[in-house]
Amino acid sequence: MTEAAVNDPAFDRMVACATDEDLSDSYPSPVHFISAENPQQGEMAVRALAEGGSVAIVYRDGHEVLARQEGDGIVVEQRDSKGRPVVV
Repeated sequence: MTEAAVNDPAFDRMVACATDEDLSDSYPSPVHFISAENPQQGEMAVRALAEGGSVAIVYRDGHEVLARQEGDGIVVEQRDSKGRPVVV
C-alpha cells in the first residue's frame, strides 16, 4: 500500500464501508469516494455524477459532502465523520 493511500481520507472511508455494513448501507450505490485534497476532485466528481454514480468528497477530519442524483437533479448533503447527515 502506498503512503498516499495510507494518508487518504477517501481510502479510509472506503475501507470502513467494506468492513461496516451499517455504514455501507448509508451510502447510495454506486458511490465514489474522493479526497477533498485531490486536485482533480471537481473533474472526478462531475464524471462520476454524469455516469450515474454518487460522490462522497471526504475531508481529512472525516466530514464529507455527499452528492447523489435524485430525479432530474442532484441532492447534496453534508455528513459528519460517522457518515450521518448534518442538519444545516
